[in-house]
Amino acid sequence: KEPVTFLPLEPFDLTLKDKLKKSGLKYEVVRFDAGESKAKQLQSENKKLINGVDKLEQHLMQNELCQIGPFLDNMWKIKKNMASGISNSSIEKLYNKGLKSGSTGGKILGAGGGGFILFYVPRENQENFEFKMNKYEFLDFRFEMHGTKVIFVES
Repeated sequence: KEPVTFLPLEPFDLTLKDKLKKSGLKYEVVRFDAGESKAKQLQSENKKLINGVDKLEQHLMQNELCQIGPFLDNMWKIKKNMASGISNSSIEKLYNKGLKSGSTGGKILGAGGGGFILFYVPRENQENFEFKMNKYEFLDFRFEMHGTKVIFVES
C-alpha cells in the first residue's frame, strides 16, 4: 500500500492543482463509470415493461391471442435481466419446461418465497402441455371484468 500524504492547509489563494504540485504528488484526472450507464439501462428496461401494459391490452382488445405468449416471453427476458435474484434455477427450469411443452411464453407471479407461473398455451398445444406438465398443479384462470376482489380472508 502507498502511504497517505496529508496536505497542510495553506492560504486559500492556492488552487488544488498548485497544492498537489507543491506536495510532489503526481496527479491525473481519470474518468470512471460510477454506474450511470446501468441506471440508464434500468430506466430504459423499466420503461419497456411499463409500455408493455398498453401493448398487452392492444393484443387482447384486437384478439391477437397468438401474440400474447411471445409478448410475455419478451417481457420476462427484459425483467430477469434487470437485476440478479429475479429468477433462479428452479424458476428457469420450470419456465423452460413449459416452453418445451407447448407454451409460447409466460409470466412469473408472486413475490419471494413462492408464487405462480402463468403460461400462455395456444389451444392446439394445450393437451400436450397438460400431459407433459402433469406433475404440477393447474389453477383455472379467467379475466375479471370488475377489477380485483378479495376472495379469501384468513382470520
